[in-house]
Amino acid sequence: MYFGIQRLGTRWKGQIAYGRTVPYQYQFVRNKNDITKRFMVGVDAPPDYDFTFKREAWFDRLCKFLGLSVEHQVGHAEFDKLVYVVSNDGHFLDQISGNAQIIDAVVKLFALRRLDSRVSEVRCLNGRLWVTFKVGR
Repeated sequence: MYFGIQRLGTRWKGQIAYGRTVPYQYQFVRNKNDITKRFMVGVDAPPDYDFTFKREAWFDRLCKFLGLSVEHQVGHAEFDKLVYVVSNDGHFLDQISGNAQIIDAVVKLFALRRLDSRVSEVRCLNGRLWVTFKVGR
């Protein structure tokens, strides 16, 4: 059931657009009052990757404290405080831990705020990489 729910989340279809030469899809997710809650942008990615970078929340910290979850730490204080890594691929985790450019890029992405929106998640699954922006009030 867990994997079915995970795969369902990758099946969103957005409007197709082109950024220079790279095609991408985007979608606005609205609530019942037609107010935008999220904005998603996705591109094609290698099909072998399955990971999530998400903004670390109080619930994530609580689960770690209680021993209900274990999060991979990359050894960079700002990254480890801001980003919660969801992946059980040891090779992938080693790759990001040893790559200062990836760590710096992810920190900058999660620190980015534009027009009362911020990155809440970067997800890669089933050949798609997408970023979800939480839209403010």
